[in-house]
Amino acid sequence: MKTEESRLLADAAALSRPDQPVRHAVILDLSGVLHIDEPVFHRTLARWLTGEASAPADAEEPAPAGTIDAYELVRNRLALIIDEGRLAERRAVLTQVAELLAEHRRGLLKAAWFELPRDADGFVRTVRLLAEEAMPGDRPGSLPADDRLGRFMAVERSLHAMDLTVLVRQQPIYRFTDPETRQGGAPVAEPDPVMLELTVALPELERLFDVPVQRDPWLYTRVTELLDRRMLSHLLHDRDTHQLPVAVKLHAATVCSPEFSRLIAEFPAKRYGRVVVELPWLEWETDRDRVVQAIAVARGKALGVALDHVPLTALGAGRFPEMDYFRVPWLDDAGRSNSLDGAAAILETVGVDRCILARCAERRAVEEGLLAGFRLLQGAAVTRFVTRHEEMEWDSTRDRDGRAEPAGETAPEGVASPAEASVGGWLSRLLRRPSPPPAVPADAGDAKA
Repeated sequence: MKTEESRLLADAAALSRPDQPVRHAVILDLSGVLHIDEPVFHRTLARWLTGEASAPADAEEPAPAGTIDAYELVRNRLALIIDEGRLAERRAVLTQVAELLAEHRRGLLKAAWFELPRDADGFVRTVRLLAEEAMPGDRPGSLPADDRLGRFMAVERSLHAMDLTVLVRQQPIYRFTDPETRQGGAPVAEPDPVMLELTVALPELERLFDVPVQRDPWLYTRVTELLDRRMLSHLLHDRDTHQLPVAVKLHAATVCSPEFSRLIAEFPAKRYGRVVVELPWLEWETDRDRVVQAIAVARGKALGVALDHVPLTALGAGRFPEMDYFRVPWLDDAGRSNSLDGAAAILETVGVDRCILARCAERRAVEEGLLAGFRLLQGAAVTRFVTRHEEMEWDSTRDRDGRAEPAGETAPEGVASPAEASVGGWLSRLLRRPSPPPAVPADAGDAKA
């Protein structure tokens, strides 16, 4: 899902506090604009509306001070949060674009305005309604448009007949020792895996069945609910001997279902107390009663509970039920890195051992996360980093067994080596090893999110 209701909800909650400066929010409905589904036109119009590009007849004047934050929403909506200093200019541009569309008979641009924090309650309610459209639940009597139902049924038949192992991906969560820690005067310990997350590779599923699951809200909800059941069955019959606790992403409705209780009752003894259920933060925002019920069910069956995809701002501003873990994404749904500003204070309040920095797709995510105070990290870049560290540990052992150390890799005590002075120097000092080679290109990101 590439729309940004999750990020907007988190920012709206932060801006609703009375001590926040006045900002203005507008939700633009572009669905009435002709040809809005044409990608180039949609992108061009969005750039005018957000201020990334000048409107057609815009005067060449310097932009006022202030910022505009933009959010792509479901069903061709676009939200802007505007600083007070940019309000007059942005209102003028939006009016100009609306008049231009009407003049050329290209359709109607609708806008709903809110002043924050004064109108925060109404704004948050509106965004939650949009979030429900982005991840719809069961609605009696409703049927999907076009051929969605037929395509879903084809996926359902195929998944029942295939071994899910071909789609399951495993990714460890690592705990990094605090760089100030010493153990009997010895160097700090290397990163240790503490949990194994099992996910279904949605891009691979889309390729196999030629179904745009991640671009269609209805299909996304139905297919991931189906995958919930298949994943539980996979865990029940999984012959792999996982030494680590296992985490799986599930919908709250799945956890509350009778089928979930039946499958959990059949789990082997080795799984008891070693499964963590990851519930979506967006469901917490849109259906809290259901999520609270799911937490109670999981607790009653000796399962751990994590809240998944929690924006850092929401973690700092919100009140949540008791959770074992909070998963904070470094990479957001639009593929942008999230700011970790203020993370240290939030981690101190919530607990550093309960916060996982997930979706670390680039090498800098590891360094930024550790510098911000995170000690539990997960993602393709984390796995690559740890793998290279282990390879260097092996090389170092061979060096101590008789092969000379390569020149230039050591430095006098108290003097930083060239490797430590590089971008990866802080990480190298944390692990007491020279920097690894430059990181390979980052992977695409999470699987089922």
